[in-house]
Amino acid sequence: MATESTGEKSKRQQAFDMFTQVLAEQKAELDAKEEQLEKREQLFEAEKKRMMSVVVQDTDIIELNVGGRAFTTTRATLCVEEDTLLANMFSGRWEGSLRTDKKGRIFLNFDPDLFALLLNYLRDKELTNLQGKNTPKFPVCRDEDKRESFTCMLEYLGFLGSGKPTHNVRFSVTHSASQLTVSSDGLVVDGSTHTDSTWRFAKSAEVCVVGEAWKAKITNTGDSMVGIMPEGGTDCQHGYFFLLTNTPLTFNSGETFLVVLTADGVLKVTNDTTGVSSCINGVPITTNTHRWAFGSRGQQRPTKIELV
Repeated sequence: MATESTGEKSKRQQAFDMFTQVLAEQKAELDAKEEQLEKREQLFEAEKKRMMSVVVQDTDIIELNVGGRAFTTTRATLCVEEDTLLANMFSGRWEGSLRTDKKGRIFLNFDPDLFALLLNYLRDKELTNLQGKNTPKFPVCRDEDKRESFTCMLEYLGFLGSGKPTHNVRFSVTHSASQLTVSSDGLVVDGSTHTDSTWRFAKSAEVCVVGEAWKAKITNTGDSMVGIMPEGGTDCQHGYFFLLTNTPLTFNSGETFLVVLTADGVLKVTNDTTGVSSCINGVPITTNTHRWAFGSRGQQRPTKIELV
């Protein structure tokens, strides 16, 4: 039996020492991770206990100081739009971290006149939800000097952006051509009785303003367009339109689309199904002169849209 040399013993010992060192390092790393997990679990349990100790109800009265003006409302009103930052702020989880004034009222650094517009809309929406009625019109700031600030506040609080419609648009029989049927609530425009090749247009009841967005479902995919048109406009050459039957905005029956007039004057239409968008930049819109418009001609599969 061959005797192991001193050099071979030394190499074997070195390999063993390296292996032992690697195991020790791995154990130290695992111990550190386990310690981190334990700390996270402790924090989670502490947060869970804190949340369970905070009992919130929809009927809770909330006192606010918005830009120096006092507002009083309920938690249910502030949280009626569930997927907004405002609703998350007053869900009961974060109120302890919100700034308060000397009287303990939660402070929001917004223009109180603009916040009042939003709060009144939320109150109306809460009531219409309880009554099973249609969603009220989203507020529009008529003060041109404050319009951009209003849009910024809505975006920050989560009421605009990410494809959220403002639900302000309603079409009007008064401002629509014959052979296009407009429902009494202004939410549906139907071109099914329109059979010739002439473009017919339905216009919104109110003028459009920057920052507005609305969504509609399209039924059938005949020739149709959507955009804006001046007060006295009668055909597509008088306005700014997207053809809903042209690439890239090709639609199938039953699909929805989003229309937006951004704060910087960009008219945009997006196919909700495909995510494809088209834009018209620098729309020269003039206050109180343009209305939203939907156009259809009935030679091929008359089109209907329904605001959603």
